[in-house]
Amino acid sequence: VIGKTYVDHKLQFEKGIETLKKVRNNPWYRMAQNEIRLLNKKSLNLETKKLFLSNEKPTVHVKSRNIDKFKINVYRLNLKEYFRRNQTLRKIEQLDILLIKPDSSYVHQVDKYKKHQEFKLDLPVKIDKSGAYIISVTSENLKASGLLLVSDLGIVVQGNRKELLI
Repeated sequence: VIGKTYVDHKLQFEKGIETLKKVRNNPWYRMAQNEIRLLNKKSLNLETKKLFLSNEKPTVHVKSRNIDKFKINVYRLNLKEYFRRNQTLRKIEQLDILLIKPDSSYVHQVDKYKKHQEFKLDLPVKIDKSGAYIISVTSENLKASGLLLVSDLGIVVQGNRKELLI
């Protein structure tokens, strides 16, 4: 409990890890070891939270741990052609984009980086027109990617027990 307090509330990660290493009691030992493993492991996660209108500034949500900087690549995707070939939009983030030159690319340095701390960032994406984009975030040997949509088309759905309005 004391180790988790150092980590979660006081943000004293080294002291928290040191305290967690001292745990020897059987019911808490596994939890302490898992926490140490989590704090030492590099992680990178990307989420696109919504469809953006063309007059909005698109952003992506990036979570990282033990990574001080990462590269953001933006690839414009012809969604119509992709759907024609695959008959689905599922697993679009697994598209092999490493061989394709990105439309834009830039490096983001994590402000106030601290080892072991998880950072949750909403980062603006440099996109100049509507369309579908694959956003890829990479750092050394980690990669996360997702689909970002910028469009003025949308559907408003309202419903109750008896009616549905689209």
